[in-house]
Amino acid sequence: MRQIRPNIRRASTHSTRRALSLVELLVALVIALVFMGSVVTAFVQISRATDDAEAQIRAHTRARIAVDTIVRDLRKVRKDATLGTQYFQLTSNTLTYGDNVDNDDDGSTDEETLDGFDDDLSWNAADDDHHAVIGTTTEREAFVGVPDVGDFNVDEDVVFSNDMLSIRVPADPGMGSPAQIITYEIGNFDGMDHVLLREVVTNPGQLTEETTVAPLIFDVVSLDFLAWNPNDDVVSPTAAPHPYWQENWDAANYFFPAQRPIGAPFGVPPFVFPAAVRVQVTVSAERIPLEDIGGWPLGSRELLTESLATVVDLEVVIKDVRYELFVREM
Repeated sequence: MRQIRPNIRRASTHSTRRALSLVELLVALVIALVFMGSVVTAFVQISRATDDAEAQIRAHTRARIAVDTIVRDLRKVRKDATLGTQYFQLTSNTLTYGDNVDNDDDGSTDEETLDGFDDDLSWNAADDDHHAVIGTTTEREAFVGVPDVGDFNVDEDVVFSNDMLSIRVPADPGMGSPAQIITYEIGNFDGMDHVLLREVVTNPGQLTEETTVAPLIFDVVSLDFLAWNPNDDVVSPTAAPHPYWQENWDAANYFFPAQRPIGAPFGVPPFVFPAAVRVQVTVSAERIPLEDIGGWPLGSRELLTESLATVVDLEVVIKDVRYELFVREM
């Protein structure tokens, strides 16, 4: 008997493979390039943001070092019994430029002087920041409704300054420390500009006098001081005479009977030192040194900066009985 075998076709295991066309290859290449471009762009932006943050932190640290050092020296101020006329000098030197930034959004830049007054007349009642009430006491009651330091739009879009502060620290025989005259100003050091210098004259006026000048911080664009005047020659934005900030001070110019403490009767001698000093240091927060920046200060290039300010009370004045009796309640 003949066996019938079924006709079985074996399926082929061979598969057909098609190569990528040129168009598909180009599309894939473009997608890869776009992706890589996005990654590179993000990396660059993150790197720049990191560099900017590091520059800002570095500038803040420099400003903090400067302010802390100046504060420590100011706290040493006291009367020198060896002098007939006390020594304390503050000289204002306003520059012709600032950071080229419209800080108060009024359409112009660097139009004020850091002097405690509303130079550009942009202040209004809503900007008053001296109205805190504690119990029945109002913070700085005499300046409620008056434009002064601390209010918005007062000294907020300023030109830079290179003020000079020079103080005398008396000798302390008990501690073995000599008399010193300490001076702060922005100057040149070793061929570099924009350096905050600290000059110390040890044993001034003696045969052993010695002067040293050392850089404190670099890339300083503004050094500003204001002195709180408790005497009756003060110029204040209030209608009545009240202690207020002023840009210059010379202890030799305060003498009896020309001036006296505010509120004191005739015959009371004036204060030869200010009651407080406001210190402000502004440092470049750019990623590159100031010498390498083009378009500033001349031109329209904006400058990134970091400012730090504080107020130092001078105990030689605020612990004086005259200040307690006549000035403190003003």
